[in-house]
Amino acid sequence: MDINWKQLVALRKQKLERAMHVVGQDRLAVRESEEALLRASNQRGEIQKEKATYWQTHLKSFENGTCTIGCLQQAGVWSDVLDARIKQAGNAVREITQQCAMLNEKLDASSQIMRKALAGVQKADEMLGREQRSVAHQVEQRQENDAEEASANAWTVH
Repeated sequence: MDINWKQLVALRKQKLERAMHVVGQDRLAVRESEEALLRASNQRGEIQKEKATYWQTHLKSFENGTCTIGCLQQAGVWSDVLDARIKQAGNAVREITQQCAMLNEKLDASSQIMRKALAGVQKADEMLGREQRSVAHQVEQRQENDAEEASANAWTVH
């Protein structure tokens, strides 16, 4: 069975292009996920900083004697709200971290597929080159044989 190497090369190049497209999409998804993780981490840090600043302010007013029981109760309620926000932000960071890991695994898999597709293109190109060299060699051999035959015929005629 003869293989149409040009057609095989073209098909494998199409497969490679599709794989490269998928890798590009996966890289973009990873980048976006990492940016979301950074934003979520920063948000959690800001809320933690807000809580620390809030309590430092109330500690100073307590030391100065300007803080009342009602003020402390209100501070406790607000602190609970900030704790809930910190917990929620921490959950978001964990979820996005898991998503980043999943997307990185997907990128690794699609990159592997792309590398295999590239190897397939290279192998098909190599085989096409071999076939072309073989055909060129056969043509050259035929020409040499024809030339020798013509030369032999010329000698026999004289």
